[in-house]
Amino acid sequence: YWLMCVMGHMIDTDGKECSGPESPEKCTACLTGKQDTAARPDIVDFMKRRLMSNQSVFTLFDQVLTPSAFLGRMHENYGFHGAETSPLGWLQLRGVAQKQPGDRIIFGYCGQIIFRKGLDVLINALLGMNEKGWELHIYGKNQQSDYFDQIMKAIQGHPQIHYMGEYTPDDLPRIYSTIDIAVMPSRRENYPLTLIEALSAGVPIIASDVGGVTEMMVDGREGLIFPNEDVLRLRQIISYLIAAPEQIAFFRNAIKPIKTIRSDAEEMIEKYERLIENNYSRHSSLLTMT
Repeated sequence: YWLMCVMGHMIDTDGKECSGPESPEKCTACLTGKQDTAARPDIVDFMKRRLMSNQSVFTLFDQVLTPSAFLGRMHENYGFHGAETSPLGWLQLRGVAQKQPGDRIIFGYCGQIIFRKGLDVLINALLGMNEKGWELHIYGKNQQSDYFDQIMKAIQGHPQIHYMGEYTPDDLPRIYSTIDIAVMPSRRENYPLTLIEALSAGVPIIASDVGGVTEMMVDGREGLIFPNEDVLRLRQIISYLIAAPEQIAFFRNAIKPIKTIRSDAEEMIEKYERLIENNYSRHSSLLTMT
């Protein structure tokens, strides 16, 4: 969201999802921590000029691509017109052994441990449960110390929630071989790679309905989607899957192959060739006219 948001993530000072840059005063208040914007006319002016400049530069591009229609609509609402949706291709994870059913359902969280990713939403859903027969394995790096400490304090001593530490992309086949179903409880996303990684590994997912999630998976086919920050609904979904683990197997079998990097590259080559041909034809016409 950098073109629209100086913070880049469209999460405001109160940790809430921002609708967009409706005014330079709104953006100034967010950046300065809800201070009186009248006291900072320099920042208000900067915010106004920044958005106008970005909108102007945007018109110079021959082609603008967005991985999700959601992101395209967001930009369209604020003067960034004409983006074409082109979903990302991704690496297919190799060597992922399909997890065998066990006496416990293993839910997995993989990703940054920051407020925007919503791990606290998942933790709060689980802490309110009485069911047994499940575990949560958390994989991720401490990238927001206060938030990380909050999470660690909340799960301290819990017999079913375990922090497994940091990981690298090379660890993903091993990690997903141990997970029955992944959970992505994010507050804000565009085209979440965590979701693609899980599906590439053949692991179904529970995801919040943010960004392009509903474009990337079908609710009830590759997994389940819940309303953003709805702890109660997430808890209900988890309880349902604990009571009906065969549903996880159904989701796993319904996962379709993801778009590959190779097919993405081939599409990009076609776009470049088309743009080059169009520009050549336009320039040739201008030369003929002169």
